[in-house]
Amino acid sequence: MNFFNRLKIKPLQLTLDISGECNAKCPFCLRQSGESVPEGFMKKEVFYEAVEQAKKIKSIKTISLSAYGEALLHPDFDEFVDYLSELKYKILVITNMSLANKHYSSLLKTDYLMMSIEGYDRETYEKYRRGLDFAQVEHNIIQFDKMVRELRAEKEHTPSRMINCLITKKTEADKFNRQWKPYTDLITTNLMVRPISWDNTKGLFFKANHEFKGEIIEKDEGEKRLICTEPFRTIVMHPNGRLALCCNDANCSLDFGDYKNIKKAFFDNKNLNKIRKELLENTCSVCKNCTTNIIIKKEQ
Repeated sequence: MNFFNRLKIKPLQLTLDISGECNAKCPFCLRQSGESVPEGFMKKEVFYEAVEQAKKIKSIKTISLSAYGEALLHPDFDEFVDYLSELKYKILVITNMSLANKHYSSLLKTDYLMMSIEGYDRETYEKYRRGLDFAQVEHNIIQFDKMVRELRAEKEHTPSRMINCLITKKTEADKFNRQWKPYTDLITTNLMVRPISWDNTKGLFFKANHEFKGEIIEKDEGEKRLICTEPFRTIVMHPNGRLALCCNDANCSLDFGDYKNIKKAFFDNKNLNKIRKELLENTCSVCKNCTTNIIIKKEQ
């Protein structure tokens, strides 16, 4: 089977996880489970070289500055946004908004802003976003909304804003929507899952999280899964310059290349092409336990 004919490989986005650090201690995050994940900040020379490499791939129109860490912690975040804006790339930032008050001007230059929020008041929010202050985050979101509205009234550029909520069996969607709908363009949802780790024999897998037993919505075993397109469409790079399989691949030990030759790594890497082929054949052991395309059981 020629899997290149089944689904054309065409990278549309480069995801640069510029920060391996985070100011939150979310219990559903892999770094809170004792796992080793890439830490520190992406060096400026690595960032600029990666962007130079991206220029060689004309299909890449969007560059994300977020994957696993809090991008706004990076000391050069504002500089990076300015540079990408000058190059006319679409800019995506995923943030918990706790530090937004220090970066309003840069966030207004982005094109897609995903705000990661769980909960609609202090109790429900800080249960999951530990280490963050609900009042500060709420203030930042409301103030940012005022700026967006003023710019839109003048027909100036503003980002498309999304607030993402990780859903559990205890999520109160109505209260969540009433709290945040006035301050965003879209509310999206994903399942809250146990931390995803890597094992050389199991591939990506869920780690145990006994703290939220009974709250997590489990995937339905045995159901046919759709093909995940991320390995075909997105290039993901850790803060240390190593390329990853996808945004869920926080600590994978497989070699997918690095920032020095992104184009060759994306198209010619043997590990990546093997996984692509297996995804198309529905035989991929590396990804079989992943969260992408989870089918929720009806009774849940």
